[in-house]
Amino acid sequence: MKNDGLTDLIASLFEKIEDIGGNPINFQIRRDSAKKIVSLLSSELSQYFTVVGEHSSGSLVCYWKYDDGISLERSPLVWLDSEGTPNSVIASNERDFLSLLPYGLEGIYDFISSWRFYNSKPDSYISPLQKYDSAALSELIAMCRQESMDYDSLIPWLNQSLGVERCEDPVRLIGKAIDRHPDLETWLKGKGVR
Repeated sequence: MKNDGLTDLIASLFEKIEDIGGNPINFQIRRDSAKKIVSLLSSELSQYFTVVGEHSSGSLVCYWKYDDGISLERSPLVWLDSEGTPNSVIASNERDFLSLLPYGLEGIYDFISSWRFYNSKPDSYISPLQKYDSAALSELIAMCRQESMDYDSLIPWLNQSLGVERCEDPVRLIGKAIDRHPDLETWLKGKGVR
């Protein structure tokens, strides 16, 4: 597989997904990424995002280069939703992002949605840290295993080949990433995106 401008870690992930012949995390490389960014946002904003891959819903995971002083590998990764919301930081760097993959992209989406709702009205929603306790996380992993026969070949590979262990507290990791970086939805609104 050609690198397609991806970092080595992300390119290795897609090579592994291609090798196993299945897609246990519902994540694929997006070959015409510039068009997709323009369709979700605008051509002016495409310079700030480098597509990592796409969920089957059409939502994108991208590096967000809001700060020119940060290398691509150290840029936060964000979810750009195909339906417009939630648009959110999901990880402060690619290693953190890879550590979230055992929960599947659907799990990651659920985590950022919970944070979005909770942060908008903390008195109206349960904290994502309480909602996704160890039992809920174990259930999510069990669902990922059940949905794909290839799950158990990809997830150990992350650790063995890339040195990335499953994040034991993914909701906290995402919450810290959201707090550490500018709010993506606010940033997009400031750039004229609804």
